[in-house]
Amino acid sequence: MLASKTDPKRLLAMSFWAGQEDAEQYQRERFSEIADALRPLCEGEPIISTFDVNLCTLVHALDFR
Repeated sequence: MLASKTDPKRLLAMSFWAGQEDAEQYQRERFSEIADALRPLCEGEPIISTFDVNLCTLVHALDFR
């Protein structure tokens, strides 16, 4: 979850999906249930925006054993 530095009431949650079909299935089958749970905590309506991941950098955790 990301919180805005300029508007402390604004939050952004991100989800990453393996493909467009998975994202669409989430939107059809689960989003309304989650939005209903969030509504009492929100001033505005929860919304979905979709984006493509154009660059991904994988970082491996170092093993310090």
